[in-house]
Amino acid sequence: MNIQIKLKEKLEIGEQLINLGKISEAIEQYSLALELQPNCTDALIALANIYEKNQELDKAINYQEQVVKLMPKNSDAKVKLGSLMLAVGKAEEAIYYYQQVIAINPEQPAEIYSQLGSALNKIGKAKESIVAYQKALNISEKKLSYFRKQLRKKEEQKVVGNVETTGKLAQKLMQEGNITEAIETYQQALIIPGEKPAWIYRELADAYQKNAQGEKIETLYREAISVNIQEPYFYLKLAQIYSQQNRLEEATYEYEQVLFLNPNHLAALNQLGGIKKKMQKYQEAETYYQRLAKLNPKNPGVRLELGDVLTKQKKWEEATKAYHQVIDLKHKLSEAYLGLANVLMLKGDSLQQQEKSSEAIASYNQALDIPTNIHIEKQIHSKLMSIYLKQGKLEEAELSYQKSIINRYLINHKLKIIYCPIPKNACTMFNTIMVEHSDYAQQYKESSQDIHEYIGRLEVEMRLTDPSYMQNPDYFKFVILRNPFKRLVSAYLNLIVKRAKPISFAYKLVMDVYRDLGMEPDIYKSITFSQFINYLANTDNDRLNAHWRPQYTFLCLGRFQFDYIGQFENLNRVKKDLNQKSQLKIPENIFEYKRTNYSNYKFENKLHKKHPDELIKLIKKVGGFPKYEVFYTPELEVMVREKYAEDIKIYEREFNQVVEF
Repeated sequence: MNIQIKLKEKLEIGEQLINLGKISEAIEQYSLALELQPNCTDALIALANIYEKNQELDKAINYQEQVVKLMPKNSDAKVKLGSLMLAVGKAEEAIYYYQQVIAINPEQPAEIYSQLGSALNKIGKAKESIVAYQKALNISEKKLSYFRKQLRKKEEQKVVGNVETTGKLAQKLMQEGNITEAIETYQQALIIPGEKPAWIYRELADAYQKNAQGEKIETLYREAISVNIQEPYFYLKLAQIYSQQNRLEEATYEYEQVLFLNPNHLAALNQLGGIKKKMQKYQEAETYYQRLAKLNPKNPGVRLELGDVLTKQKKWEEATKAYHQVIDLKHKLSEAYLGLANVLMLKGDSLQQQEKSSEAIASYNQALDIPTNIHIEKQIHSKLMSIYLKQGKLEEAELSYQKSIINRYLINHKLKIIYCPIPKNACTMFNTIMVEHSDYAQQYKESSQDIHEYIGRLEVEMRLTDPSYMQNPDYFKFVILRNPFKRLVSAYLNLIVKRAKPISFAYKLVMDVYRDLGMEPDIYKSITFSQFINYLANTDNDRLNAHWRPQYTFLCLGRFQFDYIGQFENLNRVKKDLNQKSQLKIPENIFEYKRTNYSNYKFENKLHKKHPDELIKLIKKVGGFPKYEVFYTPELEVMVREKYAEDIKIYEREFNQVVEF
């Protein structure tokens, strides 16, 4: 089978898969087509369209740019690229492509001039923007005039009925799946003399959306407003379009029009609050949320947003009141408690800056009385430790330090066992074992929750809060340690490479890496293992997420003594030892818990500079993740040995093994 036949086959299969709604499989077929012929415009266009519909606009732009390079005289390709650039806020790039198209042929559709006007407005070129908008309106008028002439001809032939009749015909065509004909019929309905029902504009907009002509909707809504000036719906929809395109000033204007027509419009008030918050205009956001709260007093989400913008303005008492109102509603309790604790913590920070240490301590302790999560508790204990050290209160400082460490430990009073979970050291498995041996076993089984979510629930009281238990000889205390080199590779592969979009804390790391490099973030391209290790080596431990923070920071060694330290690389031995030394009864099927599948494939070159998309292809090819050694160069090994020196020292001492490749 020659390349062209294979190429045609891949394109046809891709199209069929799209029609069946199997998008990921379609992407794979088009990608295979590009491997056969990298300059295949049909595949590039298809991928650009798929990613645009999936709102993965950066990827859509990447493919559309390739289309434009291959088809430099194709105006439609440039218009599409301009629209994508505008959608991600790259107004200047959008203007460049629109102006290129217009320079070739000024007789362009109104939509192009309208989008050019939007782009110019976005970069503050108001005069040029008005000229573009006026051009769009002039073209629209000419088009309407043409349609009216055609309509008169059809009226003479007694073909066209009234607006309602024509609109109903369009509805029927839509129901039959004849979208293109339906669009033409809706358009005919709108040029028939007489009052235009709002539903025709709404349904035409839906038809445009289904026919992948979303760029026409903005112009349609503007036209709808011109003939239905008192209808809030069209202002609302226009505002939503602008919000999605991050055209916040324009969105604000349209939402304000909605409120002018209906001052109590809940959606408009909520969206305006969100926009002002995004623009960091917290006082204005507060005004909208206050209005919304009066109209919808039992909505906890509104109170949470109000609490957040009040917190950002340092209005501590008002923010506290807002969060208490959510708690009184008995909905979204975890968010309310977290918000309330955050207010009290930030209030403490403010008091500490004013050198009001006693009041700061009181505020921090109030925050600790609120059920939140281990992350905010750790921060508060660390802040208290700093104050106590400044005051020379060493015992209090020591206690706060210990509490900042142990707040993630699990305690089972029934079996008198304490476990120190360290992420990437089989903590999911051992957290599960601890819960399954507790009084919460049945509740956990029925919850169907992820174990980490479950133990974070307010009613699950398994977190260790009293450090004195670590000195109690009646309690068996254990922890699992892992080879630091292997732990970091596992974290990188599972939390950055394996995920289409990194989990929140990994996302932050990727963004920080790009920031440190002075580059525009590319979350889909993500980062290499080399960039990952460089970031860890140059970042303070306190700023590192638990999944890659050194293991010794969890142990408080010298203060706490563990009865058993297990080796991750020898879990069979760990199972046997814990069954003998503690009251845990670990099941034989322990290894049925999810573990990373590593391949025995021998790579000729190191993989430290490959990005996740390249690594995913390799993983599929070799049937598993590469082993850790293939990621480390001598330079990266030195960085890890320096950063994780204490981990390596403890590991070698406890297991009588030298950590080496």
